[in-house]
Amino acid sequence: MTPNEMWLLDSAIEQRHSIGMLVMENVEAIFDRPAHGMDRDTLLATLNRLVELKLINATNEDRGEFSPTSDEISAALDSEFDADYGLTETGGAVWADVAQPDWNRFVDGVFGDSDEDGEFDSIARERVGEFFCVDKAYLDKFMSSVHFRGIVPHLPSFKWDVVSPWQALYWKELPSAHHVRFCGVFAPEFPEERIPEEFRGMGVWHSNSVGTASAGCAPGGTCGCG
Repeated sequence: MTPNEMWLLDSAIEQRHSIGMLVMENVEAIFDRPAHGMDRDTLLATLNRLVELKLINATNEDRGEFSPTSDEISAALDSEFDADYGLTETGGAVWADVAQPDWNRFVDGVFGDSDEDGEFDSIARERVGEFFCVDKAYLDKFMSSVHFRGIVPHLPSFKWDVVSPWQALYWKELPSAHHVRFCGVFAPEFPEERIPEEFRGMGVWHSNSVGTASAGCAPGGTCGCG
C-alpha cells in the first residue's frame, strides 16, 4: 500500500467523494487533511490501480455502484462524467490493516435536526440529536462530554435502544450498537485547554494514518465519530 493509495482510501472512510474534487485547488480544505500532492496523471494511475485491486468503486445516480473504466475515471477528473469514489468492503479491510480502528470507540450520529415527529416536548431553540456506538459505557462517557463541543443535551429526553445489525459506515456493518436519541440546544464550544483531560480526544477511533483528525462530533452534521 503506497502513501498515495492510502491517502485515497483514508479520504473516503466516512463518505464517498466526487472524483472531480481530487483535482481542485483547495483539496486540503475540501478533505480537511494534508493535500495528496499528486498531479493528474498520478491520480489517474492510482485510482486505476485501486479499482483493479477492487479496493474502491464508483457510484452515480444512473448506475449505482460500478467499477469505472480508465476513460471514465479520466472524464470524472475533468468533471465531464459524474462519479463518486468510495471503498469496497475489501478496501475497507485493507485500510483497517493500516489504521487499526477501534470500533468500540467509533461514535456516529448527528445533532441539529428539528423534531418533526413530535416525539419530544421541545422548548425554544431545542433540536434533536442521536448517536450510536458499540460500547454502551463509551457512549455514556461521550454523551457526558458533548457540552464541551457545543451541545447541551436535555437529560430527561434521553431514549436508549439497541440496533442490530448496525451500518456503521457505508462499507462496514457491525452486529449491533447502542443508540441514544435526545433533545438539546447549541452552546459555545469550550477551548481545548478548558476541556478536562479525560474528555479530550473523545471520538478518536483509529490511528492518524495520513495526518488527519479523526475525532469529535460535528454539531449540525454527522460525526466521524461519522
